[in-house]
Amino acid sequence: METTDGTMVIELDAKNAPIATNNFVSLSRQGFYDGLTFHRVIKDFMIQGGDPLGDGQGGPGYKVPGEVPTNNYEIGSIAAAKTGADAPGLFGSQFFIVTGDQGVSLPNEYARFGKVSSGLDVARKIQDAPKDSNDKPKKPIYIVKISITESAV
Repeated sequence: METTDGTMVIELDAKNAPIATNNFVSLSRQGFYDGLTFHRVIKDFMIQGGDPLGDGQGGPGYKVPGEVPTNNYEIGSIAAAKTGADAPGLFGSQFFIVTGDQGVSLPNEYARFGKVSSGLDVARKIQDAPKDSNDKPKKPIYIVKISITESAV
């Protein structure tokens, strides 16, 4: 994931979250995320992106049920974010990356589909951006491009 603040490598977990992983991969390959922003950043909690509206309410025009994890999130976990009053596990295109202890303690309502394997410092840099009262960065931080590469496991 190339951002205007640097690059993160994310190892996806198709084994434990096939629906969420497939949705993220499909949207990434379509270029859906290219040019979108991280619209919500909270220090020691998480950074959130994937919303074409940039206000936390947008998505790809559909919702899918993701796999609700059975264990806690870790720093670096990437998970599908729900909007508004969506039921646990429902999501579209939004995602968040856990950057601190507040994120680790989230309830298991968000499909966790991977983990940052390198570049966690980039996520932490993004979380530290000056923001407004809605936790939106004052200066947009863009997802430049998400590239998907496959590897043998």
